[in-house]
Amino acid sequence: MRKKVYLALVLAAALAVSITGCSGKFDAPEEETEATTAMNTEAATAPEGRETPDEIAAALLLALQGGDSDEILAFMDDAMKTALADTAGELWGQLTSAYGAFSGAGESERADAEGYEIVLTEVFFANAALIQRTAVDKDGRVAGLFFSEGTLSSGGGESVTFSADPSYPISGTLTLPDVESGGAGFNNITNTGLRPGVAHSGDVAQPFPAVILIHGSGPSDRDESIGANRVFADISAGLVSRGVAVLRYDKRTYTHGAALAAAADPKFTVMDETTDDAEAAVRFLRADARIDGERIYLLGHSMGGGLLSYIGQNEIVAGYIIMAGTPRRLWELSAEQNLVAAEELEEQSAAVVRELVAAETEKASKLASMTDDEAQSETVFGMPAYYLKSFEGIDAPALHLSDKKPILVLAAGRDRQVPPSDFELWKSELVGHPAAEFKLYPELNHIFGEYTGEDVPMTRLVEGEYGVRTPVPEDVINDVAEFITGR
Repeated sequence: MRKKVYLALVLAAALAVSITGCSGKFDAPEEETEATTAMNTEAATAPEGRETPDEIAAALLLALQGGDSDEILAFMDDAMKTALADTAGELWGQLTSAYGAFSGAGESERADAEGYEIVLTEVFFANAALIQRTAVDKDGRVAGLFFSEGTLSSGGGESVTFSADPSYPISGTLTLPDVESGGAGFNNITNTGLRPGVAHSGDVAQPFPAVILIHGSGPSDRDESIGANRVFADISAGLVSRGVAVLRYDKRTYTHGAALAAAADPKFTVMDETTDDAEAAVRFLRADARIDGERIYLLGHSMGGGLLSYIGQNEIVAGYIIMAGTPRRLWELSAEQNLVAAEELEEQSAAVVRELVAAETEKASKLASMTDDEAQSETVFGMPAYYLKSFEGIDAPALHLSDKKPILVLAAGRDRQVPPSDFELWKSELVGHPAAEFKLYPELNHIFGEYTGEDVPMTRLVEGEYGVRTPVPEDVINDVAEFITGR
């Protein structure tokens, strides 16, 4: 039994398979499938006959299918060779086991990241479409390899870029309602001479209300791809059809994971990981004339839900939608999740996990009093203590009570990661809030899907329960849309 399996947070797992180099202390709190890739710049020579990054990525895909360890490792830099020395030949089997038979490769595109060429390639399996992200250094060696669910063109909309830190630009998709066909709240918009992307009433332009989608824990793409599902893509499509503009984006630890790992910043915080970029997203939308700057909402899933009020105290937003979020401290939820996982083990192993959880809980109780130096050298539940300490000053319910902005708290009755008891906690903590609404969907799970299959172990939710396509239901979309457009 590996400690990391049980001492890791599983709020919203982004991947079923990832292939990594060595991780640094920036690692976002996520289960063992997190995507952290180290870079290495030692001089080397590209495999003969494969000179461009695109050719290298394509040839590597073929080598992975062949399963020959030596052939696969020939593509890698020294760090990757060391990391994959014992498992290179098994990687393709992991992918096909999780996603079914391979059916072919699709489109590809290239991006630059901190001196590396990143090749994005669509790869299709029987049960899912994935993106292969291959990081190639200046000498033609593969310095990072990462697979995530999704396609290069999922969801439509226009590509946008913004940043809180110029070193880590954020790529996203802004999708606007179709003015000519009209969305919910817009009647018979047929004037062909109107400005694109703006709803009109008579001769008066009406900017769109908008929502920014904020991820759960761990590296995640703009669609929040989890198993066979794309939670944010579902939400975006539904809200856009109902007259709401949607901005979704790739998380910093998803896009820049390799650079962050190489930097190994011991002072990496949840602000670096999540809230700074969300605040930049608000500023980005407020500068767009097509968006009503006074009607920008934040929607956060899982860990993202607990951060909304913190983001809202720094930027002008109209309100919040929490989906499967918790008002508790992150380590408290991690402790509970690990204890639930322990119940599924045979007693001897369960006893070991309980002992480990007790020890980690004792460390977590001292987070607030740790000095910065102590926090930088300590881990708690497999996460850097300095990272967890950055949550200590965020009291989400208190901030919501203070700003009094409208808030819609949505929870799922069959959520095994953030249980319905957290929904009750939100209700008790927000007593007295003038504009708080609450709704529980009894049949839905953590990713707001209606899963009807057999129960799977807590540690196999991604490939099991979340591996079945369960779109976000229309009633959830309708409730969110009404909350936004009805004000």
